[in-house]
Amino acid sequence: ETLDARRLAIREAIRRMPSDDVYYRQAGILELAKFQEVARTVTEPEERLRQLRVLARDTIVLSRTATQLHPKSATNWQSLAGVYQQFTTAVEGSEEEALKSLEQLRTIEPNNPVHFTDTASIYIARADREQALGDKANKEKVTTSFLDAEEMLKQALALDAEFAPAHFQSAVIAERRGRLA
Repeated sequence: ETLDARRLAIREAIRRMPSDDVYYRQAGILELAKFQEVARTVTEPEERLRQLRVLARDTIVLSRTATQLHPKSATNWQSLAGVYQQFTTAVEGSEEEALKSLEQLRTIEPNNPVHFTDTASIYIARADREQALGDKANKEKVTTSFLDAEEMLKQALALDAEFAPAHFQSAVIAERRGRLA
């Protein structure tokens, strides 16, 4: 079954059962896959950009609808956060929306260290982007982003002192801040 056939099938499922959040979440995932396919395969720049804009909008709307239909579903919020993370450099405001989605996810599952390390990874990526710009104004932003990431990792490790991803990301921060030899 092709990606386009699966996209059509899930749209039909939504039409038949418009209150089922799972269909919206799955549709968002399929639209994201289509976005990635178009980014790889459409060669004409204007047409690629047009298609990517539509697919990005549809992916976000479908994924957000799942959270609206079932706002206490951690899976829906995780999916929405992942969608926004994929669009961080392509869609303005996606990084902040990813952070908000992860904040909601941490409210639903406050004892899950994964959500804290996922949040830290966004702050680390932000720091990396700011650091790449290299001017003095960004130095404070870099520091703030690393501090925010470290705070999230402290919370993850408070939940599970053996949580390897949090230790790894802490080492990444230490290396990037020049604290590792």
